[in-house]
Amino acid sequence: MIANYWGCDDGPRRYHHTAPINSVYALREALSLVVEEGLENFIARHQKNAELLQDGFEKMGLTFFVQDKRHRLPTITGVVIPQGVDQKNVPAFIGEKYNMDIAGGLGKSAGKIWRVGLMGVNSTKDNVNLVLKAFQDAMDNIKLQNNL
Repeated sequence: MIANYWGCDDGPRRYHHTAPINSVYALREALSLVVEEGLENFIARHQKNAELLQDGFEKMGLTFFVQDKRHRLPTITGVVIPQGVDQKNVPAFIGEKYNMDIAGGLGKSAGKIWRVGLMGVNSTKDNVNLVLKAFQDAMDNIKLQNNL
């Protein structure tokens, strides 16, 4: 349908709704970046950065929603919220100081995990290090506040 909408086939153009054109252009650009990088390199980069992120979280003493490494996604990491830490404090601190959005869990994981996404052009070693720095900073500040 999208190909027909763009006139990529020989059939008459069908129209049944207004396409979400910004999303179509965004999808096209995202796919062109994947092609430019090469699918194998794209996948390897995401996997490598996910492992760096998870190693950093482990060094901080954080644990994961998906315990078996083989089943974790390379684009989103579910981090278990440590006991005694308010689920909103860390994302709020990181959002305000680092201008990053850390999401909470959904469904049965709501209030139990934070979801950290590094995907596409944001999946870089520098961004992994920045996310880890932001989390460490947030956790340190929350500990300081709790000790006052």
